[in-house]
This record gives sequence, C-alpha cells and structure tokens, in this order.
Amino acid sequence: MGILIITVMITLHILADFYLQTEKIARNKVLSFKGVSVHSLQYGIVYALAFIFVRFNPLLLLCFILAVIAHFLVDSLKYWMSNRSEFKGFFGKPALIFLADQLLHIVSLLLIVLLYEKAGPQEPLLYLYGIWSELLGVLNLKPAFAISWLLLILLILKPANITFGVFFSTFKPEEEAKRDEKQQKTGAIIGSLERILIVFFISINQYSALGFILTAKSIARYDAIAKDRMFAEYYLIGTLVSVVFSVAAYTLVF
Repeated sequence: MGILIITVMITLHILADFYLQTEKIARNKVLSFKGVSVHSLQYGIVYALAFIFVRFNPLLLLCFILAVIAHFLVDSLKYWMSNRSEFKGFFGKPALIFLADQLLHIVSLLLIVLLYEKAGPQEPLLYLYGIWSELLGVLNLKPAFAISWLLLILLILKPANITFGVFFSTFKPEEEAKRDEKQQKTGAIIGSLERILIVFFISINQYSALGFILTAKSIARYDAIAKDRMFAEYYLIGTLVSVVFSVAAYTLVF
C-alpha cells in the first residue's frame, strides 16, 4: 500500500514540477517570492485534479495537502538561500542545487507516506472511479501497474532531458551549443524515443535489442562522430547516461 501511494505522489510531483512548470515560472521562482507562491498554487492544483481519477479519501487528501505544503517550504527555503550572500557560492553550481532540490522534495514525500503508514488504516487506499476502472479493465491492466508505467514514462522523458542538460551541459561542444532551438528539440525527441525503446525492450527481456537502438543512433551521427573527437565524447556521454537513466528508472519503479 505504501508503494502505491508513493508512486501516485511522485507521479503527481513529476507532472507538476517538470511538465507543467514553464521556464518562465522556473525563472520567477528565483526572482521573487510571488513566483514561488504561483508555482506552489500550480503544484496544488495538480494534486487536486488527481481526484478526477481517484475517489475522495480524507486521509489521501491530508497526504496531498502535506505534499503541497512541503513543496512550498522547500521552494521558499531555496528562494531565501538564493538571496543570502553566504549561499551564493552554492547557487553557482546548478547541478548541486538541482540535485538537492529534488532530493528534498522526494524525501518529504517519503516522510508523508511513512506518516500515513503509521497512522492510517490498513485498507486499500486507491479506488479509481468506475469509468477509469472499466477502461483499464478493457486494456487488461491493473491500476497499480498502469500508474507505475505512467510514472516510468514521465521520468524518462522531460526529467531525463533536463537532468542531462543540468549535469552535462559543460561537456557540450561549441558547434552543438550553437544549434538552433528546433535542432535541440529534435535531439531531445531522439533521446526520449531512445529511452522509451530501452525500457520497452527491458520489460520484455529483449536485452540484445538494445544494441540495435545504439547502432541506429550511431549511424545517424557517424560523420560528426568520426570528424569531431569532442562531439564523439559528448555523444558517448549522452548515450551512456540515457541507458543508465532508463535502466535505473525501470529498476526503481518496478
């Protein structure tokens, strides 16, 4: 039961913090407390909308409210620290800040679930409304399995692209950095499709098929790899990170 609710809450967190948070909102969170408040309101709306699919449960509502409050507190702390001179050095390291921010959010969700496990009744928490249960029944899917796959797909798309950009942007060759926005989006789409295929082949135990994905990707960029050592190294880092991220996400979710 604890695994189910944490899966639901992390899924909602990923939706609100990555997919529905625009670049403008992310910038405003750093510039003003109003930006933090707007994002927290947006975050709360995502959790509220979950009740379109899940039957209302007072204990679940309490968990959602605590999750929104915890998210607001973490973002407020981040905003406060970013405006203090003694912490300026840390904010010059975006990878460190990104990692600490997400870890605090995830740990707070785990603590909320632990609180529920200690205080809550030992009965099923997640009841879908009839229409959603019937739809999953037609597809022969159990709710827990469907939510796990939803979380996995959400993880390996936008969060994976953002994480790679934050941690490995310094390795990007100049020519690659000068590519226009359309070309960068194309690269992100290719990476996303690559990770989708990786987790699909892992799920059906076709590990040898991973070689096909990597070979096809290498052929498409062969000229750039052969002519530019820096690009080849950057390409290799990107490919390995994509594989590791996909395998890690699949392992953690399932």
